[in-house]
Amino acid sequence: MDTKKEIDIEKIMEEIRAGIVAEGHVDDVAPFNINLLESALAHYHASSSLNPHPTIRSNGGNIGRLLVFVKRVIRKCINFHITPIVLEINNSSHRNLEVMQCLRNFVKAQLESGERLDYIEFELNNDKNRSLLLEEKLSDLVKQQKMLEDTLLIYKNEQRELIQELARAEKDIALLRTVKKQLGVSGENRAIGT
Repeated sequence: MDTKKEIDIEKIMEEIRAGIVAEGHVDDVAPFNINLLESALAHYHASSSLNPHPTIRSNGGNIGRLLVFVKRVIRKCINFHITPIVLEINNSSHRNLEVMQCLRNFVKAQLESGERLDYIEFELNNDKNRSLLLEEKLSDLVKQQKMLEDTLLIYKNEQRELIQELARAEKDIALLRTVKKQLGVSGENRAIGT
């Protein structure tokens, strides 16, 4: 096999799935019914044992008694051969019943695990939906934070401009006081000199 050539398993599986769909085998499988299995096992369990010595009865009369006698004689003659066969059939039926009960238990476990997987998948989808909602909320919060940061930056710029205007106003006030002092002193001198 060429080691440079890689096998794409997903591509092969897609081809197989496409082939199954193309042949129309997708809907061929009937849904599994555990109740049907339970009833079949109960019926099999009820009829799984054979009686090696069933009761022989007559319908009455001398001929019926004679038939019962003949049947009993025949049973006695072949009993050594029939009884082991019937016991082996019973043992085989019991083993088959045990195997079917094990299979039933396995199917039940698979159905329960499938239900658990469905529940886990449902919870996972809910968690994904919650995660998406939380991501959307987080995104909205990030946008709001960005807007608040932009607003804060605007306010800081306005504050800086106001501080600069305040500093200019204080310089102007100081200049006006200086001018007023100079004018006030000059004004007094003029009043005294005249």
